[in-house]
Amino acid sequence: RGQQHGHLVLGGGIQIEDSNFWAQSDNVSMFHEFAISQPAGARFLLPTLNLSVRRDVWEQVGGMDESFPGAAGEDSDWTIRMRQAGVPLYFDPSAMVRHAPARTTWADLVKHWRQSGHNNIRVRVRHAAEYNSPNFAQNPGWLRLLAPLIALQVTAKIYKQRSFWRYWASLPVVWATKVVYCWGAAEGIENGFAFG
Repeated sequence: RGQQHGHLVLGGGIQIEDSNFWAQSDNVSMFHEFAISQPAGARFLLPTLNLSVRRDVWEQVGGMDESFPGAAGEDSDWTIRMRQAGVPLYFDPSAMVRHAPARTTWADLVKHWRQSGHNNIRVRVRHAAEYNSPNFAQNPGWLRLLAPLIALQVTAKIYKQRSFWRYWASLPVVWATKVVYCWGAAEGIENGFAFG
């Protein structure tokens, strides 16, 4: 439907609720900007779990960077490159999917968020001007030291929105995933992956 309205790249909404507390907490932390409660409109980037891309956009921009290990960061990089090529990224929450990741324990979340931080630091370095990240964001020591405060700021921004209050029990988990993300990003800087 979105492409019928002229949207070359259309990302849909993610239903946050899940029967598993850990998966639901993961969804709040990862997809809060793309929840079905969010308004439709232009976006900085889009996740690919619910994405429609016209073939001519794919041909213009190319595919995802396959040098990213695992599933984390390559979709952000890809959709940012689309936008940089002049293709607007549009979000329509009514094009909804239910995301049910196979994460049933805290250990599953730690592994996922460490990988996400590790991979996404490359995206943040590649597109540093667009992210407007502070200088310390590429210093692994500062990232680790400031991780609790960064996590607090991001978590507060999420829970400032009334639509996320119903997930109050996930708040400590969301905060902790953001800390782990920063640690993963620090690892990505230290091992050089961020600069590849």
